[in-house]
Amino acid sequence: MPQNRSFVLICKSSDLPPLSSHPFTFFQAGEKKEGFLINENGTFNAYLNRCRHQGITLDWDTGDFYRPDKKVLICKTHGATYHPGTGACAGGPCNGKSLFRLPLAIEGEGIYLDLSVPEPFS
Repeated sequence: MPQNRSFVLICKSSDLPPLSSHPFTFFQAGEKKEGFLINENGTFNAYLNRCRHQGITLDWDTGDFYRPDKKVLICKTHGATYHPGTGACAGGPCNGKSLFRLPLAIEGEGIYLDLSVPEPFS
């Protein structure tokens, strides 16, 4: 486990099956934020839970960010879709914007949010 207070454990990799997602909350600069972690067949990515179309959460508090076919991530309000591996807009009203990627540190089974990296979003 990283010995720095800037690392926050999200979950263990064995707790997140392939093509599944895990929502989490964190604090940055004193502000509570929502993120989500996905397992894209063994590759883990985390994004801020904010649709680039209108700035709302993608999942309606269900914790499921994938479209039913598991090929893309979807905003359940307006249907904007994003590529799981990059967060880039795949279609819909996101107009070429990408989800904000959250930095991860993986050590053993632990998947950590790395809060030492400057905030890439406003």
